[in-house]
Amino acid sequence: MSNEVSMEKVIEILKQNVVGLDKINIEAETPLISSGLVESIDFIEILCVIEREFDVKLQLDMLDFANLENAKLISIMISDAISQKEKVG
Repeated sequence: MSNEVSMEKVIEILKQNVVGLDKINIEAETPLISSGLVESIDFIEILCVIEREFDVKLQLDMLDFANLENAKLISIMISDAISQKEKVG
């Protein structure tokens, strides 16, 4: 089974949970934080949605803004969390 999470799914989550992103063309490497499109407070909601949607717990060391800068990096972070969950059991 592939643990790879699609960037399209991540973009969908972002657009559904951050006001104004539904009107913007977000691509895999569109900067989210450095561009000001997403505020740090928005990521609290996004992280909660990700944990529910993918049934994972994001480890504290994963919650670095560098991992949240774009959909591609968020997708990798989620995939890593799924892999870690499967290793644990």
